[in-house]
Amino acid sequence: MAASISNASHAINMLGLIVNLFTLVVLSRFRTTKDYQSSFDTAQSALDLSINLLHYLSSFPLPTVPQMTQWNHFYCRLFLSRALLWASTALRAHLNLFVATHFFIKIALPFTRFSLRQRVPFWISMVISVYSFVLGSIPHLHSTTYMPKSFTCTSNKTAQFSAHNSFGLTLRYLSLLVVVHNYLIPILTASYIYHQLFYVLRRSTSKAFAVMKHELLIRFLLDVVCYTICYSPAYWALFFGYYWDPSKLETGSEKYNNISFLTFFYPLLYPLISLFTRRSYRRPCEELLRQLCQPSKNSGDSSRISNTSRSSTR
Repeated sequence: MAASISNASHAINMLGLIVNLFTLVVLSRFRTTKDYQSSFDTAQSALDLSINLLHYLSSFPLPTVPQMTQWNHFYCRLFLSRALLWASTALRAHLNLFVATHFFIKIALPFTRFSLRQRVPFWISMVISVYSFVLGSIPHLHSTTYMPKSFTCTSNKTAQFSAHNSFGLTLRYLSLLVVVHNYLIPILTASYIYHQLFYVLRRSTSKAFAVMKHELLIRFLLDVVCYTICYSPAYWALFFGYYWDPSKLETGSEKYNNISFLTFFYPLLYPLISLFTRRSYRRPCEELLRQLCQPSKNSGDSSRISNTSRSSTR
C-alpha cells in the first residue's frame, strides 16, 4: 500500500512537472497581451513548477561521502525536512490572495487609482510574501537532524518538541501561527473577496461581464476550493499531529507521506483545468498552434511557386 501511494505520488508529480513546464513556456513566450492578469498566470505556473521540483528534491537520498557533510546538513534541513516545500506552498496561498485582491480593486473599486503595480502596494505584497515564506519554513527546519556517522537524515526525537521545554513550546505556538497566517487567512480572505465580487457582478448582463464572471468563478474554484481540498489534510494533520503530538507522525514516515498525498494533485490540476477552461491560457496555446502551422503553410506556398516556375520553363 505504501509503495503504491509513493509510486502514484511520483507519477502525479511527474505529470504536473511536464504540464507546468509546458504552461510556463507557452504563457511566457506566446501570450498575446502582457497585462497584469497574464503576469499572475505566469507567476502561478512558475511557482507550481518550483513545487514540483521541490517534491523531487525532498525524496533524493543523501550522498555517503564524508567530504559532503556540510552539504548533507544543508540538504537535510532545507529539503528533506520539506521546509522549502512548505514555504513555497505558503507563498502559493498568498499569491492566490493577491490575485483576488487585484480583481477586487479593478472591479469593485474602479474609481480609485490604487493598484498593485504602484510602488508601495508592490513592496507591501513582497514583504508579506517573504514573511509567509520564512514563517512557513521555520518550524520544519528543526524537524530533521543529520547523523554524520550513518549518513542519514532522521526525524528529531519526541522529547525535543515537548511542551515541558521552551524550544518545544515555541515551536508549538509557531506552528499554530503558521496555520493561521499561511492557511486560514489566505483562504478565508480570498473567499470573502470573491463573494463580494460575485455580489457586484450579479446584475450585470453584458457579454464582457459574463466572461469576467466565468473567469472569476474558475479562479475561485482553483485558488480557494481546490487549494483547500488538496492542502487541508496536510496542514491540520502535519502541523497539529507532528508538533502537538510528535509520537503520532514523523517527517518522511509512511503516515506522513499518506497524508501529504493530496498535495501532489494541486500543481497538476491547476494548469490542466486552466488550459481547458480559461481564455488567458487558451489564447497562448492558439498562438503557439498558429505559429507551428505557419511554416508548413509557407513551405507549401514555396513548393507551389517552384512547381509553377518549373512548368513555365518547360
